[in-house]
Amino acid sequence: MKYQTKPGLVKGWAVVVIVVAIISIGGGVYLLTQSDDEAGTQTAEQTEIATNTDTADQSDIDQPSELEQSFAVYQNALEANAKVRCDYTGADGYKGTAYVDSATRTRVDGTAAEGEQASFIRNGDTYYGWVEGETNGFRFTASADQDLPENYQTFSDDSFEAADEQAGVSVDCREDSFSDDLFTPPNDVNFQGFGDFQIPS
Repeated sequence: MKYQTKPGLVKGWAVVVIVVAIISIGGGVYLLTQSDDEAGTQTAEQTEIATNTDTADQSDIDQPSELEQSFAVYQNALEANAKVRCDYTGADGYKGTAYVDSATRTRVDGTAAEGEQASFIRNGDTYYGWVEGETNGFRFTASADQDLPENYQTFSDDSFEAADEQAGVSVDCREDSFSDDLFTPPNDVNFQGFGDFQIPS
């Protein structure tokens, strides 16, 4: 009998044990939940980083170069689907601007390294050229498959090949809006046969 615990004490200890058990279980669940949340967050961050890296790698592969983009714009003009302005620099220091609205209508305004300015127009099979400030220019007719005179400045696929292969050569084409008057030669210039007419190169 002397070792018998009083009934009130047993109940008190039972309550304490139950409360401790509940707190322990609650703490364990909380820690487990936090751990899962952190793991989920970390996994989401890792996935996002991996996705961003993959996207960056993919965009490097799929993204055309500026020169390729310019060429696509130029091709669009050749098919008469757009009016395009192309600014370009040649290896010899020649700087020009080409206006293109079809495969048979092009104008090139350029400045030679020495500073002399000249303009060239192709309208159909007729070609014009003149030097700024001069009263005489030249005019000739040629079909698309004929070779043009050596000093006649043109803008063509070759301009893009040169930009791709030669240092110092650049081409930048973009859609533009310009008047059809650009393809009409000036009235104050006397156009004659090509002959020995000197064009700045």
